[in-house]
Amino acid sequence: MSASPTLPTRWTTRQRLKNNLIFLGIRILLALISASPQFLQRSVCRILASLAYRLAKREVQLSRKHLSMAFPELKATSVESLTKEMFEHFGESVAELINLDESVADCLNAPENKAAFDLLRESLGEDLGVIVVSGHIGNWELMAQAFSAAGFPVSSVAKPTYDPRLTALVDEFRGRNGMKTLWRGQTEIFKAILRVFQDRETFGILIDQDTKVPGDFVPFFGELAFTPTAAATLHRHTGAPVLVGCHHRSPEGPRIKLTRVEPQTAVDDPSFDRDFTAQLTMHLEQAIREEPAQWVWLHRRWKTRPVALTENLGKN
Repeated sequence: MSASPTLPTRWTTRQRLKNNLIFLGIRILLALISASPQFLQRSVCRILASLAYRLAKREVQLSRKHLSMAFPELKATSVESLTKEMFEHFGESVAELINLDESVADCLNAPENKAAFDLLRESLGEDLGVIVVSGHIGNWELMAQAFSAAGFPVSSVAKPTYDPRLTALVDEFRGRNGMKTLWRGQTEIFKAILRVFQDRETFGILIDQDTKVPGDFVPFFGELAFTPTAAATLHRHTGAPVLVGCHHRSPEGPRIKLTRVEPQTAVDDPSFDRDFTAQLTMHLEQAIREEPAQWVWLHRRWKTRPVALTENLGKN
């Protein structure tokens, strides 16, 4: 790692102590787990996931609510089962990332994943760069690492954590196979994004969360959800092909799927960004429906509401 990050001066003495303890605890826990045999690592991750399921009552409640919204036909027992499986999935994902080299090798060596790598190579051959759109499906971090390890360096934008030291840890981890993270708030970040396409490389972007970035409302599981439109905007400006990618864990091994998506709306149409974002979101929804326990149902996906809808609700 490079020089130690500078800690924010706005932290109070209490915040500084608290954050120092959290950071130290994370470093110790990671060191202990990494030094343990693989079977023990997975056991620890499963135990931590089980504890999270029992203790994170707010997140569990949100997950139940969102699953019931998305799958109204499911009984309460099925919703509860999927919620528990989601936490188990998180534990498995952490174990996979701790054993990153082996996990990446499994992705690269799986015969059924060859088509995805071939499509990415073919798309990059158009010499425009490539936009890979995905969501928090399966182990999305592992998918990006596998692409980078295969010789297709992925760049993506992320929000820095509250602690610069944690941000530096994430940056170091993501760079192990050549992945580049462009942190929001960095100077000239837009130039850095455009440079990815000038260098004819791969830009990965997640569009399945309600975040404070430019976006629009598109259908997602039958409800309008505020969705980032950056992928559509980048395609409109660069002409780079757009692929929707997802990773799923299965008993047979890791499955990586890439699908090329051609816009159904002309790029000069005023509604292009919204329409193409809706088209991409539909593909992500289909991927989530395949393995519903491998998505982040605890995220407040429908938090932001359209103004017109909010006004109408207020009148009733």
